[in-house]
Amino acid sequence: MGSDGQDGVACTMPDPNLGDVSGAIRLRRWAWALLSGRPQPVPEASSGAWRLFLDREACAAALARAPAPDIPDGVRARAARESQRILLARAELAAVAGAVAKAGLTVIPLKGTDALRTPDAALTLKDVDVLARPNDAAATERALEAGGFAAASFRSYLHVVLTRPGTDLPVELHGTIWPQAARSADELWRAASPAAAVPGLWTLAPADHLWLSLVHVVAVHPERFGRLRDLLLIREAAARCGADDRTAVADRIGADLLHQE
Repeated sequence: MGSDGQDGVACTMPDPNLGDVSGAIRLRRWAWALLSGRPQPVPEASSGAWRLFLDREACAAALARAPAPDIPDGVRARAARESQRILLARAELAAVAGAVAKAGLTVIPLKGTDALRTPDAALTLKDVDVLARPNDAAATERALEAGGFAAASFRSYLHVVLTRPGTDLPVELHGTIWPQAARSADELWRAASPAAAVPGLWTLAPADHLWLSLVHVVAVHPERFGRLRDLLLIREAAARCGADDRTAVADRIGADLLHQE
């Protein structure tokens, strides 16, 4: 098993042995308890188990900020790398916002990218995801190119990938949304609102942000189901929701389950 690169650092390791897997599971339990405000002693684990845990769970930056005196040095070292990635992503999002605002356009940060709008973001990410208004997708791409971004030759029906020279963190510009969401981009935009004091950026309605965060990890990338980094994103999204928002998301989950039967 190798790293999936979510923290932006190329980390590879041979397939782990059962002892490393067992150790990584113990470390995951320790980490979730700490991140849930229930600190416990750090369990004994091999270096392979630590690498497997840190690569898979991608939550070192959040762990390093937890109020615990015994955060291991290896976690803090990985947290520093994740924090660098977060800073780079924030710079790319700012560049995107500036370029689209200059053209009189707007985009919505999606999933973990939305967290970059807050100064205490602790969720590492491998790219910056933004959603353009469907009718403005081509104009938004041109605005980004005018702002110094270059589009990759490959593009899907969902997005085009753009990068700025000197960075290895791509921007995924979506003109539509995953079909698993059962929500159109137009519906998401109708419920969205301008992001406070950030020209060029809008923000999803709380229920839509939680719903998309759930859909992305459960339906689009089921291999990441239960990953601590994604659980933290879902927890933060849920914390934004009021009672009506949570009811709306529960209703969407129920409708989705009925649709699958």
